[in-house]
Amino acid sequence: MAELAGIVIALIDEVVKKYREVKILKKECKEARDIAQSVEEVTLSILETIRQEGAHTLPPGLGTPLNHFRDGLKEINEVLCLCASDKAKDKTKVLIFTKTYSTKLRAAISKIKGGLELLSGSHAATSFEFQNYARKAMERANETLENLPDQIRDIVADEIKAALNNSKISPEPFLDKLVQHNFANDTADAKRQLQELQHERESLLADKLFADKELLEKVCNLSLLDIHEMPPPTPPPSSSKLGQPPSEFICPITRDLMEDPVTLFTESHQSYERTALEKFLDQHPCRDPMTNVDSLEPLIFGTNKHLKSKIELWKAEHVSFLSKPPIDLDIATIARRLGAATDSETRLNMALALHDACDNRDMPNKVTARVCGTIDPLVKMLNNNDGREAEVAAKTLLKLSREDDNQIAIANAG
Repeated sequence: MAELAGIVIALIDEVVKKYREVKILKKECKEARDIAQSVEEVTLSILETIRQEGAHTLPPGLGTPLNHFRDGLKEINEVLCLCASDKAKDKTKVLIFTKTYSTKLRAAISKIKGGLELLSGSHAATSFEFQNYARKAMERANETLENLPDQIRDIVADEIKAALNNSKISPEPFLDKLVQHNFANDTADAKRQLQELQHERESLLADKLFADKELLEKVCNLSLLDIHEMPPPTPPPSSSKLGQPPSEFICPITRDLMEDPVTLFTESHQSYERTALEKFLDQHPCRDPMTNVDSLEPLIFGTNKHLKSKIELWKAEHVSFLSKPPIDLDIATIARRLGAATDSETRLNMALALHDACDNRDMPNKVTARVCGTIDPLVKMLNNNDGREAEVAAKTLLKLSREDDNQIAIANAG
C-alpha cells in the first residue's frame, strides 16, 4: 500500500534529523544517512507510480522491497540514537563499543541492499528513471558495505582493550591513535580519558557487593572494558553414558535433542534446531551462533536430512531415555520461574541457575536468556533492598553482558 511507502519516507526523515545530533562515529553515520537519502528517491518514484495508476495497493513486486527498506531504516535509526545519546560523550569508551555499532549498520544496509536488488529485477515499475535510481542506490550501498567497519579503528580498539585488561601493558602508545581517529581532541585529552577508564575499572573490580544505586551503569561499563573476542564454545563430548544421545544430536542453543535439524552454511557447518536458529538469526542475521563472528551478508541454512534420519533411528532405539523427565532446567524454564517468582528464595535460586548456565564460553545461552526475557526481572532484583538478591543479580547480569546486544538490553531496562 501507499501507506507503507509513506512509512519509509517518514523513517528517512527521522534518520536525517537524528544524524544532526550524532556525537560519535560521524563517518559511519553519514554513510548510513546517505544510503537512506538515496532510498528516498526510489520510494518517491514508487509513490509516483501508484499515483499515476490511481491504485490503492502496491503493484506486484514492490511490497517486499519496501519492507526491506522499512526494517533497514529502523535499525539505522536505532544506531544513530545510540550515537547521539548523552552517554556517547566519552569517546574512548565508545571506541571499545564501535564494532557492535558498525555491525548493526552493516546489517541494516544489507537489508536495504536486498530490497534494491529485488527492485532491479522487478517488472512492476518499468520507467527508466525508476530503474536508474535503484541501480545508483544499490551501487552506493555496495560501496558503503565495502568501507564498513573501519578495520584500522577496530585494531586500535582491540589494542586499547588489551592494555586496559593487562596491567603490564601501558596504553600510552595509543594516545596519538586516539587523536588520529577523532576519539580525543589532543594527546592530553586522550590521556585523561584512558586514566578515567583505568580508574573506573579498578574501582569496579574492588566493588564486590555491587550495592550502590549506580550499579547497573557500572556493570554495563565494566562489560564494555572487559569484552574480548570469545573463542568458540567447546562442544560437549559424545556421551559415554549408556542411552545418552551423541553430542551431534544436541542443539547448541537449546541444549536439547533436535527434532528438525538444520545446518548453517558457515565454516563451522554446525547443526541446530530449526526454530531456535530462526529465532537467533532474527536477532543476528549475520552472526554465527557458535563463533559469535559476523559475516558481511545474512546467513542461510538448510535442512539436514541425513542427521534427522540418524536422530529418528536413535530415538526408536532409546524410547526409555525419551520418557525420562529432564534433570537440568533449560533457559526458558528458568526465565519463566524467575519472572513469576513472588518470594526471594525462588528468585535467588533461578538467578543462580541462570548464572551457572551462562558461563563465559557459552554465548548461545546468553542470547537465549535475553530472548526469553530474563533481563527485566534481574534488573528488578538489582534494585531490591535485599543485598543478597542485588549481589546475585549483578553477577548474573555481568555474565550476560558479555554478549553485545545484552549490554544494550541491560542499559535500556535500567
